Amino acid sequence: MDYATFLRQAERGEAPPIALLHGGDGQLLDDALAAATRGLFPDRALAAWGREVFDGRERGVDEIVRSAMTLPLGAGRRLIAVRRAQALAAKGADALTAYAASPNPASCLLLLADESLRASRERRADHWLLSGLPAAAIVELPTRGSRELAGWLRQRAALDGLTVTDEAARLLVELTGEDTATLLGEARKAALAGGPDNRAVGVKDVGAIVGEHRLDAIFDLTRAVERRDLAGALKTLDRLLATEDAPLLLSVLARDVRTAWTAVAWP
Repeated sequence: MDYATFLRQAERGEAPPIALLHGGDGQLLDDALAAATRGLFPDRALAAWGREVFDGRERGVDEIVRSAMTLPLGAGRRLIAVRRAQALAAKGADALTAYAASPNPASCLLLLADESLRASRERRADHWLLSGLPAAAIVELPTRGSRELAGWLRQRAALDGLTVTDEAARLLVELTGEDTATLLGEARKAALAGGPDNRAVGVKDVGAIVGEHRLDAIFDLTRAVERRDLAGALKTLDRLLATEDAPLLLSVLARDVRTAWTAVAWP
């Protein structure tokens, strides 16, 4: 199952009996839990009775499985969420595998791992959770480049009632980085910079939270490059490097180069 499919099912109250979501994007994990909560508990007051959230660093698989096997009070289903599921001890593998083979249909067991569980340079082999659960229950979080992140930010902010311009979204990605939770938080702060009732975020609002002077200095660099003003560009770059990360400045310059190429190539 892919992430988008999981969200659609969760919003309809049809989250699967067991699912493992894994990847390094904490905001996507939070959104998945929120979607499952909304879908299973249209009356938010009922979530206090039917939802239980564990931390994989503090609880064992046996306790979590017992909770998942508990029948709900009244109608509906229970939601059992496990944050930092990657910390669950491997000694619980048999218990979880047995439960996954015949899960309680009146519960949704949602395992949330805030890192990829696939083998990598840091992880010599796949995490035991990947072999302990059926493939259909495993959801790998999508990864996005900076271009896709700007589009994601606009779409996700719209769910909060915010309209973020394309230029503002790309600028937030360049200035803030690729952490989606941070990006969304900065977009919300930018909206507030325009007033308590403001719901539109533009470049000016982004400048209000990152600092107009900082923003102007970065634009001074790109304008000097566009003018082929080598001396001015080097002087501005030297000043910026005292406070800014070099990768950030490189990404801003790369974006402007792509924009210029597009304008030249446009028929």
